[in-house]
Amino acid sequence: MSKERVNMRDVMGPRVYIVTTGEYSDYRIHSVHTDIDVAKRVADENCGDVDVWGVDEETPSLPPGYAYYCVRMSINGDVISSGQSSDPYNYGRVNLWRGELLSDIAAKNEKHAVKIMNERRAMILSLPVQPVAGVYEWPSFDKSIMDGVDNESE
Repeated sequence: MSKERVNMRDVMGPRVYIVTTGEYSDYRIHSVHTDIDVAKRVADENCGDVDVWGVDEETPSLPPGYAYYCVRMSINGDVISSGQSSDPYNYGRVNLWRGELLSDIAAKNEKHAVKIMNERRAMILSLPVQPVAGVYEWPSFDKSIMDGVDNESE
C-alpha cells in the first residue's frame, strides 16, 4: 500500500501527484499525475509513494541571516555530524534510519541547527508509538522562525 506524503506547507491551487519508487541510489520519480486516484493506483502497483506538490511554486527563500545546515544525530541525542549544506535535499523533513536522524535545517548557525534537530528528535520520541524508520515531515519554515520566536538564546 502506498503512502501519501504531503509537504507540510499549504498547497494552494493546482497540484501534481508525484509517484516515487526505490531507495537511496535507486530512488527516482516514477511518474507525475494530475489525478490523485491514478497516482495512488500507480504507486500501489509499483511499491511507490505519492508526494503532493503545488504547480509553479517556488522554493521559499531563507530569512536574512539564515543558512541551511545538515545535522545527523543519534536517536539518543549525540551529534554524529553537522555543517552548512549547499544542497538541502532533506529540508522540511527528518529521516530516521537505524537509530540515526538526518535533516537539513534552516538556522542562524550550526549550534542553532543542532538545537532545532534536538527539539525535533524530542518530538519524534514523544509520539504515542515507538519511532520507526521513516520520514517525519515539518513545515518548510518552522512556525517559530516565521513568528520570530526561535528562542534567540542558544
